[in-house]
Amino acid sequence: MLITNENYREYPAISYSKLSKVSKNPKSCLDNSEINNKGITFGDVLDILLTQNEEKFYEEYLILTSSEDKPTGQLGDFIDELYRQHKKNDVKINWDIDIPILDEYLIKDSYNIVGFKRDSQPKVVDRLLTEGLRYLRFLTSSENKKVIAYEVYKSVLKAKETLLNHEFTKEFWDNLDEDVKILYQEPIQFHINDDLEGKALLDILIINHKLKVIQPIDLKSTGEYLSKFPSNFLKYQYYLQASYYSYGLKIIYPDYTILPFRFIVISQLQLDQPLIYQCTEDDLKTGEFGGINKITNTRVKGWRQLIEDYLWHKEKDFWEYPKEVYEKHGVVELNMLKYE
Repeated sequence: MLITNENYREYPAISYSKLSKVSKNPKSCLDNSEINNKGITFGDVLDILLTQNEEKFYEEYLILTSSEDKPTGQLGDFIDELYRQHKKNDVKINWDIDIPILDEYLIKDSYNIVGFKRDSQPKVVDRLLTEGLRYLRFLTSSENKKVIAYEVYKSVLKAKETLLNHEFTKEFWDNLDEDVKILYQEPIQFHINDDLEGKALLDILIINHKLKVIQPIDLKSTGEYLSKFPSNFLKYQYYLQASYYSYGLKIIYPDYTILPFRFIVISQLQLDQPLIYQCTEDDLKTGEFGGINKITNTRVKGWRQLIEDYLWHKEKDFWEYPKEVYEKHGVVELNMLKYE
């Protein structure tokens, strides 16, 4: 079976996100659900508008205008959670004229998850009926679409305009060289060994067939200042992504030179100032074979070690703790100080 954009998530191969989960929390490998937050929404929408098209955006998203504004504070969180619980449990929210018919058990679950400290459950439901009906109706009318606030959507459009026109980044969307082909959201599949297959989805892939060079690029957005990206590169293990994707390209294009992996980064706090971060050879080798985090002076695993860990967890069906914790029978060495 060939990998495509449509079957990418279901395609049975090892992805960077799977390896990242193994390193942080093996049990999360069993949960394929997506986590939704403002940062992810901003980045996902920017990806779609830059590397796909507006039609795709409107297929997946609804814009929340001021007339359907989400209530502030915990009430808004409660409505989001209530709607999510109904969808998760396949319980439809029906309406009796202007009053929603809600599942009592899901109301209780949502109330407990949000963690109200002052308002009782009946009071929260009363507030929902007086302050949150318009927003809840908007969510229920959205079918399977995701919701994005209008202010976030405006920020995404500003980021898109910047990236298309900024002197540092416009070349990645304005190609006039007939020898160069730019691919967006390009899925690839590759063999890691005789038994294992990997997969990757590249935001931008620039292929110069004349010079036989390939430039892989990933688009990142952040809610922090750009100066924080190097630390986030370590925190979110982007070195695994860069190395894994680069390896896959080397397998697929053995006669081409794969240029150092790049991240185009734009901050929601600096929408007119994108930067391009480029991986070094050390970054890529550490991403593959493991190495030392220069900031914390601690060892990190590469994707080859994480594949071994994933296969170990899968064989043993042990997912609660990392492999090393099982091997040491639950004893974790602190090693937080150095005596001098």
